[in-house]
Amino acid sequence: MPRRQKKRKWRSAAAHRLQKLAGDPGTVEEAIQIVTQWLLHDVMCPPTDLEALGAKLNVMQLVEADIHTPAQLHEDGDQFYITYSSQLPFTAQRFAIARMIGKAVFHATGPHCPTKGIEFETLCDMLAAEFLMPTEHFERHVDPRVSIHNVVSLSETFETSLTATAIRYARHPFVSVFEVKGDHVVWGHGGVQKGSIQQLDIELRALVESAMESPFEAPQTFFSAKKPWFGTRVLEWTSAGPDRVLFLVRLLRREEKESSNKEASKTPTGESMEFAFLDELETG
Repeated sequence: MPRRQKKRKWRSAAAHRLQKLAGDPGTVEEAIQIVTQWLLHDVMCPPTDLEALGAKLNVMQLVEADIHTPAQLHEDGDQFYITYSSQLPFTAQRFAIARMIGKAVFHATGPHCPTKGIEFETLCDMLAAEFLMPTEHFERHVDPRVSIHNVVSLSETFETSLTATAIRYARHPFVSVFEVKGDHVVWGHGGVQKGSIQQLDIELRALVESAMESPFEAPQTFFSAKKPWFGTRVLEWTSAGPDRVLFLVRLLRREEKESSNKEASKTPTGESMEFAFLDELETG
């Protein structure tokens, strides 16, 4: 079940047009899902067939080109074509194309449509993410057993970047994702903010620092006494590129806790008492 998010107040003409196109649902986010469902009818997904999707909006051609911007939408009479950079990685090319298809959506709202503005650009990003990882399809492929390996698998299935996939994945409750480069959090969703890793809990920070230096990806358990992570958590990670590591924090599963307690019962009394103490804290 997705985590509940605060409603954003949209004020732009772009947001108004998008809601009107979708039949005036309660929120812009709902409008994006409605428009996406309509456009993806009979379109192969996953991965999303971007050529077939674009054709629904009169985007008749996708052309790889040596350009310095990620992608561009061009008008040709009442049709469009998209050029995208040959210098981008494959998943970045797909996002750039999907973003231009998002811009084409606004042309379907009528003459004098919006073509710029902060909210307009944000809406194009949101449309691109939904085109590539439609909520209905994405949730169907999410493994109930949350893990970093599930994020990697989803990234391969939907042909999206690890970063984009992880951000979509972080909608699930009790899950946080963040990416670290050097000693800084590059971005974070669900509990970790962008900035120095010094902001992290002491135990979590130690695990992150160790992971940045280690090629091993074995999950590590830690206990947090701070919100929103109060209780026993599991940290998992995988490489996200040169000197970059993607981290996932999740709630310790019941069966994992039971297994840990069984192992603890075989160890000296002091360690067994530690697990009992953690259980007592988590249950109030």
